[in-house]
Amino acid sequence: MAQRVQEIVIAAVVVVVVVVVVVVVVVVVVVVVVVAVVVVVVVVAVVIIIIIIIIIIIIIIIILIVIIILP
Repeated sequence: MAQRVQEIVIAAVVVVVVVVVVVVVVVVVVVVVVVAVVVVVVVVAVVIIIIIIIIIIIIIIIILIVIIILP
């Protein structure tokens, strides 16, 4: 009887350990994916902002050239 109880306890411990490991792995994967998505979004946003700034600067330069040349 004691051996049976011991086997059940060992089985329960193994199941708990496996579940904990699986949960930890899933959480780590989710965190890594979320961080990767955030980094990608930030990089894309920065690139878009830089492109917009460059376009605005080009437009301002063109306007200045037109203003200087036309008169």
